[in-house]
Amino acid sequence: MNLDTVLPAVFNMRNLIRLDLSFNNIVKLNPKIGELSNLQQLWLNDNPLREIPIEICSCQKLRELTLSNTFIITLPRELANLASLLVLQLDGCPMKESLNESYARGISQIHTDLRRKEDRKLYKEQLFNQLTEWVYPSEPKENVFEQIEILFNCLKDCNSDMLKKLFRNC
Repeated sequence: MNLDTVLPAVFNMRNLIRLDLSFNNIVKLNPKIGELSNLQQLWLNDNPLREIPIEICSCQKLRELTLSNTFIITLPRELANLASLLVLQLDGCPMKESLNESYARGISQIHTDLRRKEDRKLYKEQLFNQLTEWVYPSEPKENVFEQIEILFNCLKDCNSDMLKKLFRNC
């Protein structure tokens, strides 16, 4: 249909289960996609789409997401919260090397890697709050943040359990 945007009326269809927007000219997906809480299948393949909005993670029933032949390079880490997501198609996308490696191993590896990224963000925030409130309350927050950034750069390969232990032992 040569669409470049999704018609606003679509986001009012709260009981929509399947949405096929493939083979259009959609560059950016409206964040209102997250309002489609019953959505189970979303096909966006063969669009010049560059990113997926974080709001898609509100579609907790989403089981299938097809992004083949788009310009997707990376996925939002919050996608790890979509426990129902069983099918993710990224064939023909110019993915970052790390995503490409995960994709080659399957959906469970993508979930694992995205969960690790989401956990890193969470533990980084918690550690920052803990250090600025209890350990270094008189230190400028910018200095604490810089040190946490350095620490987390050194711990890139740590899994969620290791980061949890780091925070617990802080």
